[in-house]
Amino acid sequence: MNATILPLLFISGIFFPVGPDAPQWIETLSDIFPVRHLVDAFLGSFYGPPLSSRFSWMDVGIVAAWGLAGLFLATRYFSWEPRT
Repeated sequence: MNATILPLLFISGIFFPVGPDAPQWIETLSDIFPVRHLVDAFLGSFYGPPLSSRFSWMDVGIVAAWGLAGLFLATRYFSWEPRT
């Protein structure tokens, strides 16, 4: 689990901000995965509109889309019984 989430946290700029001179593939990867969008939505809702212009319904939509995709995959492939 840590091998997948820690690189996403670093690429998304959670621990430290990714500078403007970062490669374009890092920005693209950060836009695809929901980690940055989740943090932006949390920060925007916590600080509110006067202090943060980071809240966007698009961030909430991206996190919801990832949640729905995960729910679909879980209901499709998860089973308590072992496969034979």
